[in-house]
Amino acid sequence: MTVLEKQTMEAAGAYFRANTRAHVDWDQRRYEIAKDCIVALMPTVVEQFKMASSSTKVGEAEKTCQQICISAVNMAVDFADSLVDKLKNSK
Repeated sequence: MTVLEKQTMEAAGAYFRANTRAHVDWDQRRYEIAKDCIVALMPTVVEQFKMASSSTKVGEAEKTCQQICISAVNMAVDFADSLVDKLKNSK
């Protein structure tokens, strides 16, 4: 590899690193983080479903399960928002 080729490769690498840092799609990152949080919360959600189903009436259990889902989604989005804010400010 010639000196010119090495310099070109180094310049291309520097350009790529600078542009990937500067052009982060934060909405996409937020979505990915929230999705991962939901997956991580699922065992707890399933356990709460089981407890709600066994300890309440049918109509109340459905309402309780819906509330559990809404809470899990809100928690995942809150985690994602917090992490994205932290990542944005760490630049």
